[in-house]
Amino acid sequence: MSNPTTTTEVDIESIQAAYVVAWADRDVDRIVSMHATDTQFWMHINEQPITGLAAVHDAFTKIFDDYADFRFTTNRIIHGPQHWVLDWALETSARASDGSLRPMRWDCLDIVTVNDNGKVVRKDTFVDYPQAEAAMQALT
Repeated sequence: MSNPTTTTEVDIESIQAAYVVAWADRDVDRIVSMHATDTQFWMHINEQPITGLAAVHDAFTKIFDDYADFRFTTNRIIHGPQHWVLDWALETSARASDGSLRPMRWDCLDIVTVNDNGKVVRKDTFVDYPQAEAAMQALT
C-alpha cells in the first residue's frame, strides 16, 4: 500500500511578484503580512537566523533604516513549486568619511520558501560579501 502525499498548489509566481512589489515599496507591514507566524529570516553574512513575525519585522525595518535609499535590480528569478530564487543587486548610497554621498552596490541571492497557504516560512539572503566589504571600505 502506498502512502498518499498531499501537496497544495500555490501560485508561486503571483506570491513572488507581490512580495517583490512590497519590498520595492519599502512596506514592512505588507512584507511581514506575507510571512507565516513561525517564519525565519537569515541574512548569511555572519548573522544568526531570526525567527517569528516580530523579530523579522524588526530586522526588515532595520534594513530600510540602515539603507535609507534601499533599492534593487532583479537579475533573474527561478520559480519552483513552493519556492523562488531571486538573483538581485542591492543599490544604495552612504556617507563617506569626507561627507560626500557615494553609491554602493553588491549582489545578493534570496531563496524564499512558502507553505501550503502561500505564506513565507523561510527567507535566506546570501550576500556577495567581498563586494559589500569593498563598497563599505570605499567610504573611508
